[in-house]
Amino acid sequence: MIRQLLLYWYYKSNLNSLRWLILVTMVISSIVPWWMIGTQRDAKNLEVFFLDVGQGDAALIVTPDNHRILIDTGKEDTANIELSKLIPYGENIIDAVFISHPQSDHAGDLKNILQYYRVDSIFITAPDDISTYNLGLQNDERYHQLWQSQWVEIDDLRVYVLWPNPKVKELESLDLNYESQILLVEYGDFRILFTGDAEVGDDALVEYGLNWPNIDVLKTPHHGSNNAITEEFISETTPDVAIISVGKNSYGHPAGDVLDILHSSGIPILRTDERGTIHIISDGHNWWL
Repeated sequence: MIRQLLLYWYYKSNLNSLRWLILVTMVISSIVPWWMIGTQRDAKNLEVFFLDVGQGDAALIVTPDNHRILIDTGKEDTANIELSKLIPYGENIIDAVFISHPQSDHAGDLKNILQYYRVDSIFITAPDDISTYNLGLQNDERYHQLWQSQWVEIDDLRVYVLWPNPKVKELESLDLNYESQILLVEYGDFRILFTGDAEVGDDALVEYGLNWPNIDVLKTPHHGSNNAITEEFISETTPDVAIISVGKNSYGHPAGDVLDILHSSGIPILRTDERGTIHIISDGHNWWL
């Protein structure tokens, strides 16, 4: 509106000095938004993007020093398209990729990511024969396994591995969802829990001594499937908001019981199928959308 008024006055004015003043004001008004964005980056803010990848999981974390962490990739040709909207052209670097477990809705776009971006490290907790899942990492020196009690530190950000316990490999009857990484991302006092498909009601998690931390943001497990969360889990973790990464599906995700638990606990729900990519910012103490 202000720019429209300035343009109106510019063309109506007969005074050259007034025209110059209006022109300078218009130039400044065009620069200010970019200056404000630069100020936000200097404020040491962490940015987290829960990407809209349909029925799958993918999240991009950008540290204040512009290092990038990708947690899961969604299905083929999903995350790489969303990343192209967020990562400036020519800055094709991702410092670390975490794959919660090697299923197509979490790791399907990994090959494209490795083709389009320079990736320094890849962290997957998976069966020893990862070639079974056609990820193409058999001889890749960037590939590392992570287990419970280990962590990765980038800048002032820490990614703690809460699950799986190495002993879970002994439980041959368990499917890949039981081996899914549960990651606690911590920046100052701000905490996000990434849960992959590890439904928290599973007895194996309790049996192997998983203790739930207090968190600010919950990435709801397994796209909000029927066994994704319990009332006890919510009372222990006390999230301020629950993110559900979900798309059109035939599984009934998110399940009504999961939504009821979150609603009854007074926890706001943000869904990627309703809102698209969800952007959260934190200065290490407070956070906002």
